Amino acid sequence: MGAEFVEKAARSFAKSWDKGKVKLSTADLLTRTPEQQVVVCAADLLGPHIPKIGDQVTVELEGSRMIARDGVNEIAIVNQPSAAVQEALKKSCSIAPGQIEKVHSLAGVIEVSIL
Repeated sequence: MGAEFVEKAARSFAKSWDKGKVKLSTADLLTRTPEQQVVVCAADLLGPHIPKIGDQVTVELEGSRMIARDGVNEIAIVNQPSAAVQEALKKSCSIAPGQIEKVHSLAGVIEVSIL
């Protein structure tokens, strides 16, 4: 009876080591997996201020409009954002950080990514 217990314990111990070996042998140092999807949308510029690529903004959903703000200044607006943009903002209580991806100053349009 004591020998059976030792054999059962030894098998479960070997299995746990096998799982650890698999985890250790999995290459994940340079593996890039997306943790979060980034939503990008085009917004119309407001006023004379033209932001630069890489600038951090705050993106808010107000009613049916999306507004990008640099501090307290409104810099861009989308009157009817897509369903994906609305969903991304609603997940974060209608306010989220954003980043300027592209600037089309002649057209008066910027591309904003919602993080």
